[in-house]
Amino acid sequence: MADESKWRFRDALHEDNASDIFWSSVKSYIEGDEKSALAKIKDNPSIIQSVASKHIQDNKSMMFVQVTRGTLANIIIEMFYKINAIDCIKGLIRDTAGSLYLTIGLSKFIEENKKAEDLIKEMILDEAIGLEAIKAIQKSSSETILRFLDPIMECAKNEIGEKQYIALQLLAEHVDKKEVRKIMADFLDDWDSEVRRICALALAPFKKDKEVSKAASKALEVETEEDIKLLLIKLAGEGNGPDNN
Repeated sequence: MADESKWRFRDALHEDNASDIFWSSVKSYIEGDEKSALAKIKDNPSIIQSVASKHIQDNKSMMFVQVTRGTLANIIIEMFYKINAIDCIKGLIRDTAGSLYLTIGLSKFIEENKKAEDLIKEMILDEAIGLEAIKAIQKSSSETILRFLDPIMECAKNEIGEKQYIALQLLAEHVDKKEVRKIMADFLDDWDSEVRRICALALAPFKKDKEVSKAASKALEVETEEDIKLLLIKLAGEGNGPDNN
């Protein structure tokens, strides 16, 4: 480790010293010395963000602590949150987008930090990082999905592509809720066949729901995909399933 008295270099951190500070802070955090860990990064969090991004993304980079990269991602997000470096959390997510290690680390943060709910809701709806946030929620428990049901419903209604697909898949776990069924019923005639398929599959147990049956009958008139047609036929007709309540 570099001499801590030399960490500052012309009012900024030298690259090598920044790496030393990064690993020193992570080691302190793991050992339970949170105060020391946070003190080491609070003056230069954006530089620490850059170092962290490299080690979360690069499987070949040297790890100086015995934790997985997913755990490392979680530790950095936790430390940034505790020093209120919210921009650095968002920057880290942007820098490491698509990384499984980010998803693992962010998922644990979302699962365990109920005080951060407002921030997490903001991230879900954020155009730049929302996809990564919703991927992380996909790795979380059903109870966690319920905590963020409102922003997930907003994504399902207003997004397109992968983020919308994931949002709908998350909602499918709570299709017993009337407001969720309404969203899915409204999408049975959507322009995107994958959206239609996700919704038709999720609604399969609700053949007795009049609104679902009505929407399925309407969608059936214009459906072109054979597998979705079969699902809609079952939804539109009478059958056994939970009552509409």
